[in-house]
Amino acid sequence: MSDFIQRLHRERDALEAKTDKLCKFIASRRHEELPDFQREMLVAQYHAMQTYLGILKLRIADLMTPERAK
Repeated sequence: MSDFIQRLHRERDALEAKTDKLCKFIASRRHEELPDFQREMLVAQYHAMQTYLGILKLRIADLMTPERAK
């Protein structure tokens, strides 16, 4: 596997961990104690992170296809 693809895997793994932590925070009581605007922005950030994560996964899958791996 190329260094580039390995970096994408590490980026994906780090983003997955951050996305999971944010999801847990949003589900927590502490999130409910924040001002409305901050809560809304954290939810928007979570959705953006999910989109980014999905794109990374698609890029990795594309680069791992046999015709691309050559």
